[in-house]
Amino acid sequence: MVPFALMRHSDRAGHEAIYEPTYRLCDACKGPVLFIGKSLVYPRSTTGPLPNADLPDDAMKSFNEARLVATDSPRAAAALLRLAIEQLTLHVAPHLKGKQLNDRIGELLKAGLDESVGEMLDSVRVIGNGGVHAGELDPDIDPSLVVSLFELVNEVCDELLSSPKRRKAIFDRIPQDQRDSIDRRNSKALAGRKGDAA
Repeated sequence: MVPFALMRHSDRAGHEAIYEPTYRLCDACKGPVLFIGKSLVYPRSTTGPLPNADLPDDAMKSFNEARLVATDSPRAAAALLRLAIEQLTLHVAPHLKGKQLNDRIGELLKAGLDESVGEMLDSVRVIGNGGVHAGELDPDIDPSLVVSLFELVNEVCDELLSSPKRRKAIFDRIPQDQRDSIDRRNSKALAGRKGDAA
């Protein structure tokens, strides 16, 4: 181990102490590891599942940032996950830009979004709001709740982007003439449904 200059460090409870940082190589990967006292400070540990690969870039960045801060600040992670669903809904419905997230979810429900997906979006929205608005939620968000929020963001992405992409990939394997026939049948069926509603 290589000693560094003494440093002040506050633990999660806010107690401050002076520690001597130490550096060593990881036994497993041979990469650098830095401790302050008994706390591992590099590399940073992450919390929560990996993001859904179909998350848009900006939402992916917010999701990964939430993973980095979740251990130290579940509230910050919840707020970042709320931002991730805001970015995700804008990706899915860019015409709703400028609307509040609550209103955007309502518009998506009107357009046919499954109610269970709306509930997942609202769970992340409300709990994430509580991470940034005083008095709306217990300031100490349970870390296990934050892990559930990560899972909800991934589920919402699966419902809005991944599942439709998988279904389309399978449908696109049907020969074009048969797809054209299906499209004609669907057009007639939808026109009939509109006529019945009138």
